[in-house]
Amino acid sequence: MLRMLRREVHTRAVVIAWRGAGEGSARVLLYTEELGLVRAVVKSAREERSKLRPYLIPGTRGHYSLVKGQAEWRITGVGGAHTTYYECASDNARMSAERVLSLVRQFVQGEGKDEELFAALYEFLESLSALDQEDIQIAEYVAVLRVLAALGYVAKGDAAAFMSAEYTAALIVRARQERKNLVSLINRGISASGL
Repeated sequence: MLRMLRREVHTRAVVIAWRGAGEGSARVLLYTEELGLVRAVVKSAREERSKLRPYLIPGTRGHYSLVKGQAEWRITGVGGAHTTYYECASDNARMSAERVLSLVRQFVQGEGKDEELFAALYEFLESLSALDQEDIQIAEYVAVLRVLAALGYVAKGDAAAFMSAEYTAALIVRARQERKNLVSLINRGISASGL
């Protein structure tokens, strides 16, 4: 009988959610650049001595090392991680990140690589700490629109003006000017999803 080979992957990823599993372990939901949505286990993650524990907070982004075991992925290392909740000084930014992560958790099922979805999520979380308070909600609208467009719920042609990778000042100004159109596209996308 052939034994399944273990596969190791090093990829940028965003922690979407986590929950306790067993005595001290955790199950983590990641959206990765290389694999898409991945459910992984981290042994002893809830114990104080865990070196990975600080990097499992939802909204954390960085370079994750994953190993595919016989039945599941395991997180074996993290490098260059940034935690949105520690970087953002405002509760407004943290709540905005939580809403976008919740949208991804609700709409994305199973593994599958999507570069546009990854960029929408990663760039949004990366930009949050640099945004002014009045720009956070507009950036959230753009992030939600990008996620919905990446998933096919909004026509990419309709969202093309907002699909650039970086959340620049020019993009925020344009989004603010077209706020009604943005909200309309988002509402149509959510309706099209059937959720």
